[in-house]
Amino acid sequence: MGNYLVLGLSLALQAYGAAVILRLVRRLQSRTLAWVVGIAALLLVARRVALFWQPPALSSSPIWVLHELLELAASLLVVAGIAWATPHIIATKGSRKELQQSRDETQAVLDSIPDALLSIDGQGKVVNYRAPRLAASPFERPLPGQHVQELFPSAAHGQLQRALQQALLNEEPQTIEYTMPSAGGARHLEARVTAAGADRLLIVVRDVTNRETDRQALRTQAERQERLLATARQLAGSLDVHEVLARIAAEAHSLLHAHGSTIYLLAADGQTMFPVVAIDPNYEAEVMASSIRVDSSFTGLAVRAKSGLIFNDAAHNSAGHQIPGTPVEQEERIIAVPFVAEDRVLGAICVDRIGTIFTSEDLSLAEAFAAYATAALKNAAMYQELQKEMQERQAAEEALRAEKTYFQQLFDNSPEAIAIVDTDSRPLRVNNAFTALFGYRQPDIEGVSLDDALVPSELREEARAATRQTLERRVLSFESVRLRRDGTPVQVSILATPVEFEHIQASYVIYRDITERRRTETALDLERLYFEQLFTNTPEAIVLMEDGARIVRVNREYTRLFGYTSEESVGGTIMTLLVPEDRRAEAQVVRERVYRGETVMLETVRRRKDGTMIDVSLIATPIRLPDGTLAHYSIYRDVTSRKRAEAARRESEERFRIMFDGAHDLMAILDDQMQLLWANRSWQGVFGFAGPSQQSAAMGAIAEVRARTGRGERSFTNIECVQPLADGRVAHLEITMRPFRAAGRPFFYLIAHDITERKRALEVQERLERHERLAAIGQLAAGVAHDFNNLLTGIIGFAELLRHDPELPEKMREDVDSISQEGRRGAALIRQILDFSRTSLSAPRPLDLRVWLEELVRFWERTLPESVTIRAELAATEATVVADPMQLHRALTNLALNASDAMPNGGPLTIRLSTLCIPTPDPAPIPELPPGRWAGIAISDAGQGMSPEVIAHLYEPFFTTKPLGRGTGLGLAQVYGIVRQHEGFVGVQTAVGQGSCFTIYLPAAPDASHSAAASGAETIERGDGETILLVEDEPVVLEATLQLLAALGYNVLTARDGREALTVFDQHRAQIDLVISDWVMPSMGAAELCALLRERDPAVRVVISTGYPLGEQDIVAQGLAGWVQKPFHMQDLSQTVRQALSGR
Repeated sequence: MGNYLVLGLSLALQAYGAAVILRLVRRLQSRTLAWVVGIAALLLVARRVALFWQPPALSSSPIWVLHELLELAASLLVVAGIAWATPHIIATKGSRKELQQSRDETQAVLDSIPDALLSIDGQGKVVNYRAPRLAASPFERPLPGQHVQELFPSAAHGQLQRALQQALLNEEPQTIEYTMPSAGGARHLEARVTAAGADRLLIVVRDVTNRETDRQALRTQAERQERLLATARQLAGSLDVHEVLARIAAEAHSLLHAHGSTIYLLAADGQTMFPVVAIDPNYEAEVMASSIRVDSSFTGLAVRAKSGLIFNDAAHNSAGHQIPGTPVEQEERIIAVPFVAEDRVLGAICVDRIGTIFTSEDLSLAEAFAAYATAALKNAAMYQELQKEMQERQAAEEALRAEKTYFQQLFDNSPEAIAIVDTDSRPLRVNNAFTALFGYRQPDIEGVSLDDALVPSELREEARAATRQTLERRVLSFESVRLRRDGTPVQVSILATPVEFEHIQASYVIYRDITERRRTETALDLERLYFEQLFTNTPEAIVLMEDGARIVRVNREYTRLFGYTSEESVGGTIMTLLVPEDRRAEAQVVRERVYRGETVMLETVRRRKDGTMIDVSLIATPIRLPDGTLAHYSIYRDVTSRKRAEAARRESEERFRIMFDGAHDLMAILDDQMQLLWANRSWQGVFGFAGPSQQSAAMGAIAEVRARTGRGERSFTNIECVQPLADGRVAHLEITMRPFRAAGRPFFYLIAHDITERKRALEVQERLERHERLAAIGQLAAGVAHDFNNLLTGIIGFAELLRHDPELPEKMREDVDSISQEGRRGAALIRQILDFSRTSLSAPRPLDLRVWLEELVRFWERTLPESVTIRAELAATEATVVADPMQLHRALTNLALNASDAMPNGGPLTIRLSTLCIPTPDPAPIPELPPGRWAGIAISDAGQGMSPEVIAHLYEPFFTTKPLGRGTGLGLAQVYGIVRQHEGFVGVQTAVGQGSCFTIYLPAAPDASHSAAASGAETIERGDGETILLVEDEPVVLEATLQLLAALGYNVLTARDGREALTVFDQHRAQIDLVISDWVMPSMGAAELCALLRERDPAVRVVISTGYPLGEQDIVAQGLAGWVQKPFHMQDLSQTVRQALSGR
């Protein structure tokens, strides 16, 4: 039963397979596959037949038989299906062949079309494409599904979107044009959009670049023709040859897209061409400054050929001429076209450009411009010749008219009276000055002889004679008298000159009014007469001198007073005749002052002829002679009698006062009201003047007397009081008073002894004791400073080594610079401590005041009271001086401390830096300031100011206005001394209640000094392997100095004291070139070491390294090659060592 089921299932499956195969065969489109299926079906049928004839064990079964029959039927159905499908397949294959052939033909047509085809859907995405000819466009490989806008440049997106919308809506073709960039340059494309269904669009893209190029060429040609016509019209309207050539050069430059355009004119020699117009963006001046030769230039070749030429290989053509100052361009192209008129070359135009070659069309255009230029040059030349002739004729006529007008104006407006007269002296023309002088106008004297109208009767014969001489062609000049119209005479000078006037013989007569001159001469004669009378008869002796002191004239009183006659005096000198031997120097000074233009008055002594001496008063006055030389006159008056009377009176007074004034003590007489009546010379010497007005000056002493007499004391002895003096000083007096009576009245005899010097000596002693205490403090400060110098030397030395290490990171370099800078500040503080202890040395050097004062202000901010506000006005001023920084620091700090003391409640302290150059338009700030460049440092305060009495003693040592114990009185004296040591000056501006301003003026350093200091400050001198013995007891300083010297290129031997240094020196004497030693060391110092080294080697060179500065005397005394002060920097050490080694 199971077998039958299997057999039945197999039959069913075979039947189903046959049906499927039949359906596949009907759908097959491939001939090969159809045959394969047919053969397979035939094989299946054959198998079934074979099995039918040889059945298996079940072959006798009815089921098997049915199974076989069904399988056979299925196979037959397969065969039948294949038979039915085969003709259809064959027919389909034939249609496909035809379709393929049609497709091939269509593809050939599409390949021959130079357009790109795009098929896109309604969303603008690419469905299909064809772009055989646009290989450089984005259509070369578009992707299906790519949006069409990605194939177009962004600039064309707007046009494309509108065209797509219009094509879908209106179903009409839309066309757009756009530019597509490419490697070969921009390409012009045209896109045509056509609807191909409800949601399908076809875009045809065509390359229209050549069409646009053709259009552009046509437009360029039209533009050129239009520009040529416009140029021709403009040139036709201009006869200015330069304007014509400039227009031609500009148009040629523009139309030919040239780099340069130059027009040359041919010189008369036919070989030289000069540029008249040049257009060049960079080298126009060079082109215009250079002429060219016909036989050695591209333009010359065109001139010789009388034809336009193109040189597209200009850079490589040896026939050209390179204009001086212009570069050689490798791709330079040149067109040169001559201007030829009637076979004669007038000039040429030369056009060049870079890159693009010139074509025959360019040459034709250049030749057209050359033709225009030739015609314009010919027209302009003819017009200019005509214009020149007309201008010359017009200029001659204008010159003639101008000459006539000028002569007429000169004649009419001359300040001299002029008349042109005929041979009978009748006026032909008179000017305005003639009318003003004589009162006659031209019509008034028409036909009247001037010899009758103007000449007085007594002078007419003289006038007629002068007329006759003028007719003989003689020029006359004389002075005479003429009459005005009203009959008044006038003094005139007459100049008569023969002339030809309007074709007749005439005379040109000039009259000048000399009446005022004659009046002046008369007045001068009268004045001269008055002076002569005054000079002769004055009661004073007068001497006139020229040529230094040569006497030229003396008056009568001179002869009487001195006994010398005029003949004896004239030609001599005052010095030899009148001046005694002991007065010669005085007389020489008087003479020099007079010849400087001063009037000198004095009383002196002169010697008479008989040898007697007389007292005279002298007035010497300079005068300027007419020829410009300087002379002078002296007036002497005899004052001998007056002098004798004055001497007698003085002698009487002297005898009267000798007892009273001879006392050394201050003596005065007071009345019973304690009013000062009289005082002796000693009193006057202390209080400044004598008499009752002395009351206020001696108020201190008299107040003390009044106080004691008010208490009933009638006498007292040795009472001390303080008395202000007239010169501003304060005196300490010891007073004794005794009463006496005279003429029945009570008086008091006052004796005061000045004990100021004694008191001052006590104060000086106290100050010296304070100074000794300060000196001890200073010594201690110097020791501390020395120790700090050693510390700073190590710190700065190692910082310098790090800073010059090329492998040091940049960030750490900034930190090292900070360490070095702080070390410098510490060194500055140490120098201030040394300055306090007075162990610093004057070492002037170029000093940038602005930078230095900024550091000084910072020092003041740390030291002055907080109530003092420091204002620095330094930023805008650059000034350099040669000064000792420490001394200048001391002087300015003293001024700052004084300013601070002047403001006990605080206030502004201003320091200001300025420069000035003497002389200036304004007066110098202080009179003694000599000419030159000066730097001014002003320190001002807002204190109470100073009175004139205080200013008078401002710089005196020990003078002070401060209370006892608050000041030494040496500060301003020290300031003054330091400034004068620097060849400077100190000025002060102050007034009571208005504060004070002290200004220090220092000579400005020359620029060379400043630059030398600036340039030398950072110079590091390197060694060349020399050996140096370094002696230093401080280990850190020794190590730092050792490494610095090694870094500078020296070999270094070390020792820790003088004894070890001697041992090392003895061992390496031949190798040691220099010894550097500390000054103060245990066991043996540098002084003893130097002496012992000299014994071993007199030529040894020693440099001292110390925190204590050494002077020139120390260096010479010890035989040193130099010294370097701790803490030092690498450049300081390197320069000192190099100078010592080189013997500088």
